[in-house]
Amino acid sequence: MAIQKREITVTEKALEPIIPVGATVVCSGKISPEPGDFIVYFPENGIPLFRKWRVLKDHAILLEAQNKDSDSYRSTEEELKKRGKIYVILSMNKTFRSLPEEVSEKAEDVAASAVAEDFLTFPEAMAILKVKRTRMYELLQSGTIKASKLGRLWRIERSSLNEFIRGCRK
Repeated sequence: MAIQKREITVTEKALEPIIPVGATVVCSGKISPEPGDFIVYFPENGIPLFRKWRVLKDHAILLEAQNKDSDSYRSTEEELKKRGKIYVILSMNKTFRSLPEEVSEKAEDVAASAVAEDFLTFPEAMAILKVKRTRMYELLQSGTIKASKLGRLWRIERSSLNEFIRGCRK
């Protein structure tokens, strides 16, 4: 015999941080709640309550909120069943918004190509200018060619290198 299940979206923050607002919970009304179970209580006239099921010493039921911003409720199990329906939460699924895979791949490609096209390494710039290491350092340190130093590595702006080459040809 299969258990009848129902999916419900959490609309209140009484179970946060354990079960956040917006999470989809799978629950069943055919299973009796046990102490410590998370439940959804549907009163006949009202909004659903998402709470933790607690049995007190006097056999009263405490529908316990998991944070201070929400109220807990005390009643008998018979009274709760008479005035509404109790569903035991079986599992939870929370989906976080993410970029579609193809969009994120394109963003990575654009970022990688921007780095590759806009900047040169120190040896690449030396090869293009056909200069030795000491001359290359002079050009960078004087500001003749714009570059950034990342740790021990230089990243030379391609546009600045092209301007320098055009200026030398005149």
